Amino acid sequence: MSAVTGAPPFACEYLVIAGGGAGGANSVGDNRGGGGGGGGGFLAGRTNLFSTTYSLIVGAGGANTSSSVGGDGSDSTFDTIVSVGGGGGGLGNLNNATLNPGRDGGSGGGAGEGTANAAGGSPETAQGFRGGNQYNGNGGGSGAGGGGAGAVGANGVSGTSGRNSGGVGKEWDFNSVTYSAGGSGASFATIEDGADGSVNTGDGGQGVTKASTSGAGGSGVIIFALPSKVLVVFSTGVTHTSSTVSEVTTYTVTATSTDSETVTFA
Repeated sequence: MSAVTGAPPFACEYLVIAGGGAGGANSVGDNRGGGGGGGGGFLAGRTNLFSTTYSLIVGAGGANTSSSVGGDGSDSTFDTIVSVGGGGGGLGNLNNATLNPGRDGGSGGGAGEGTANAAGGSPETAQGFRGGNQYNGNGGGSGAGGGGAGAVGANGVSGTSGRNSGGVGKEWDFNSVTYSAGGSGASFATIEDGADGSVNTGDGGQGVTKASTSGAGGSGVIIFALPSKVLVVFSTGVTHTSSTVSEVTTYTVTATSTDSETVTFA
């Protein structure tokens, strides 16, 4: 933190996590698995803040589905720092190969099962990892795992071998909490709804097979810490908490009601 508190520039430690992608589903009523959603983009570091107003947006998680590609997560923004929403998981379907690939995002969504040699979604540079690639075969298989902030999602496999793991998330050293894990790909022929990514983690949702609803992506979060003597004023649509230890206050922003919310430092 800044050696001179209460005078700009203010040294700030920050974390910006985007919303995670939702898992993919199956649109034709067979057993082939949808891919897991990608974790939301993970950006952390230190910067200097000044006596001015900054934009502040917490990204929502991607929307779940029972018949299509998982929804992409939304971006989170702290001034010029933009974490990209996680990519949705691909569709499990032999008849619509264009929707098998995982979606690109902060971390990429996992590919759904099919015969198109579909790839997992690509990640945003320095924010995450790609989703797992499709199992390619007529015999049936599971969806691939979504990418996480710490690793690539697992590739799809043949048969009923269980869910394919999403890529692990990444721990923020400042609070030792892990964020932005990828959602797992659906197990072949297992009818169950997918688990949602946890709120304010940026985790991806799980993929599913027939007659099931995929997991939604977890919402993002913005956290920043700076000297306690700095005056911090949020716009009315910002939901936040704060805690102070040793003259450093940490603010956790869990939701923003519009895309025009702000925070002002003085």
